[in-house]
Amino acid sequence: MKLEVVGTDRSAKWDRLVAGMRHDVYHLASYHRLAEDRGEGTARLIVLEDCDSRLLLPVLLRPVSLVPGLEGSALKDATSVYGYAGPLVQQGESWPESCLRFREELDACFEGERVCCAFSRLHPLLPQTSALEGLGEVREVGPTISIDLTLPEAEQWGAIRHGHRYDIRRLRREGAQVLHDGDLKYLDEFVSIYGETMRRVGADAYYRFDRSYFTRLFALKGAETHLFVCIREGEVLCGAVFTLAGGTLQYHLSGARGEASRGAPTKLLLDEVRRWAVRREATDFHLGGGLGSRTDSLMEFKSGFSRRRHSFSVWRWIRKEREYEGLVRQRESHLAGLGLALPRAGYFPAYRAPIEERTGREGAGGTVGTGDPDRSVPAPRRGDRAREEAAGATRESRVEDEGA
Repeated sequence: MKLEVVGTDRSAKWDRLVAGMRHDVYHLASYHRLAEDRGEGTARLIVLEDCDSRLLLPVLLRPVSLVPGLEGSALKDATSVYGYAGPLVQQGESWPESCLRFREELDACFEGERVCCAFSRLHPLLPQTSALEGLGEVREVGPTISIDLTLPEAEQWGAIRHGHRYDIRRLRREGAQVLHDGDLKYLDEFVSIYGETMRRVGADAYYRFDRSYFTRLFALKGAETHLFVCIREGEVLCGAVFTLAGGTLQYHLSGARGEASRGAPTKLLLDEVRRWAVRREATDFHLGGGLGSRTDSLMEFKSGFSRRRHSFSVWRWIRKEREYEGLVRQRESHLAGLGLALPRAGYFPAYRAPIEERTGREGAGGTVGTGDPDRSVPAPRRGDRAREEAAGATRESRVEDEGA
């Protein structure tokens, strides 16, 4: 049995290990370094090898002491980056025995780091759950949609809903076209449209990425990041950022002009990107699911492109039950003194849950929180499909009743 912990300061080794297994952009060192630089935690790749089996688990370690009211704690918790991460698993002939040893070694590794609990969003397209059995729970959250890009074009086009195909043809007749902006000529305009979209849908501050974030995104090592825009008569109607790694194309972030979104330009954009990805020999185009992983009108919109479904799940593991409950009680006590309440239903870890205001305020301005980015995108008004389409990729990995 071999255990090694790799940080982003050894990004070449991190990415070399990941490259040997089926992976996605969310497993790469540069993507984790971006999260580190945004203050989301200290990134680590936990490497476990035994005979012909291997497990790689990327995590962000966060000191609990940064949560107001828990300043004296020496504990940490583990979480995952924004997106679909979770473990990478190579199951050799030794897997049944190796898996048991992996769990023991992972527990020992977390013990050494004083990790009281762990949370991770899992990847809907990768086999991961067997490696986590016996370590807390894996909870199914909702469905996601992907397009099988290895199917013949006639089958892919035929699987698109009639109404979507009608709008795609209409947009082409009206002169709309989709451009692959390899030179990032439209980046500033896209950032502006994206910001407008986030304000319009009432997105959490976490989602309001600035230009520097997008610049870093396009400089990721080990993956490709692409900007596509839909233009008509010289005006950018909508745009989206896509990542390509390990054969999987991800619909990462998108935005649309408010007045243009009702014309459904995102349908044309996604279809053109689908065709481009086929030419690039990508195998899967993952569109994600609904807002908060719900079966909503955004999910209905995406399901119009494919009948292929996946299960999106999250992993939750409380390693130290007594210490965990102690942190929750301590946080509740701290907030009670400020006239605030800590909602515990569904959120994990509970001591990082966004708080409900009673008579006081902790911190300054806006909705009070713990400093932990909850990835919250409030759901658009029921039935406002154009508004949901505009926010289409921002972001399905948000779990409405789970923490981060």
